[in-house]
Amino acid sequence: MEKLKIRWLLLFAFWTLSASHAAAPARTPLPFKPDEVMVYEVKWKAPLFFMPSVHAGYTTLRVEAPTTYEGKRAMHFTATAKSDGFFPKLGGIDIDDSFESLVLEPDFCSLKIVKIQKEGDRKREITLTFDREHRKTHVVEKDISVNPGKLTRDETLPLPSCAVDVLSVFYAARRFDLESGRSFQMMLSDNGTTRPITITVEKREIIDTGEGKVAAVKLHTGSAMGLFSRGGTFSIWYSDDQLRVPVRFEAKVNFGKVYGWLKSYRGEGRLGGAVAAK
Repeated sequence: MEKLKIRWLLLFAFWTLSASHAAAPARTPLPFKPDEVMVYEVKWKAPLFFMPSVHAGYTTLRVEAPTTYEGKRAMHFTATAKSDGFFPKLGGIDIDDSFESLVLEPDFCSLKIVKIQKEGDRKREITLTFDREHRKTHVVEKDISVNPGKLTRDETLPLPSCAVDVLSVFYAARRFDLESGRSFQMMLSDNGTTRPITITVEKREIIDTGEGKVAAVKLHTGSAMGLFSRGGTFSIWYSDDQLRVPVRFEAKVNFGKVYGWLKSYRGEGRLGGAVAAK
């Protein structure tokens, strides 16, 4: 298995989908607040039916206190993804990545994201800044395996419109009412490339989580969003309540199935409502 593929096993949660900013009114108030913490266990299942699932690691997402960026009030999100157990030996690489995202509060457009990726001996820092007014994205990449860090990329690319990054997208869909049968579009930007993605709200299901059984709504896309060269499909389940917490995600690709489930949730609200209490 390629090393880059292994990293996405831990980071798939960040490629969650959301509704278009113009497609539906935003939820008021926001269903997430500072100090919210979501922890996910990530597993990989080989395409052979007799092979058991393998524990790959954990992904943790946090909502930080609001801040300011270039005089603008911004929402602040952070995340980590770490490999764990037998999986690093199987894949031949340890993962220890972190993300920090700043998002414009009124319309949920990304302002900046910093990604620090530590994968074995390969260590790099990638900073993307989004200039919506001038429709530009500035990408700066450094090799931080050496001291001082070595600049490896400094590039300005077009930004078609308001976009979300690979971390803030995880929260974007929580701002909308999700109805079965409805389709949405969004603009997702990563490493300077911005592309539209279409998703469909499929159905409601009961999902097992570390917080108990949760009523959830399933969102689906017909592709794995370009993460894997040979395609694949991606689905995610949000709790069917006012919190809209992502409780499960699943990707089916040529080398098996990658999936994760919510192991623990900390926030102001109670996840799952009456279903979780049964």
